[in-house]
Amino acid sequence: MQIGEIEELYTRMPEAVREVVRRVADEFELDPLEVVSRRRTALIAGVRARVWAELYDRLGWSMNAIGKMFGRDHTSVRDALLRREQVDKGWRCPQCMQPFRRERDGDGWRPATERHDCPARTLVRYEEELARRQRIAQQQISHWQAELDMVESIRARLAEKTAERSNGR
Repeated sequence: MQIGEIEELYTRMPEAVREVVRRVADEFELDPLEVVSRRRTALIAGVRARVWAELYDRLGWSMNAIGKMFGRDHTSVRDALLRREQVDKGWRCPQCMQPFRRERDGDGWRPATERHDCPARTLVRYEEELARRQRIAQQQISHWQAELDMVESIRARLAEKTAERSNGR
């Protein structure tokens, strides 16, 4: 979809739907047009699923109507609502939407006690490591700057003493 098509799709939505899209997009600091777009990144798809869940559960819109408003098929809405429900039940990771492994529990299934290595958590760990390395680099720069300042002060004192000696001759 082109930007103009996305904007047209957004402006054709009823005001109540645009308000839901705006509110949920603001929670995640996204542009409402990104939520309406065809992008399928985990964050945007998750935000879009929240919008659809709110339209379906709270406002009573049908899956067909929601799909048409967003330029999608009702099965896309159904699958997103199903994934959202699985997150609520603890069967899927809320960050990356990947299903957890499940274990047999009497008559049913329950989420496995061992969680997967979530790409979202991996990204957070990477960002934390990057921030830690930046702090260390900043400390080293401060240390080197202090040493450089000390060397400069020694040079200045030596220059003063040299100037005094040459003036004294």
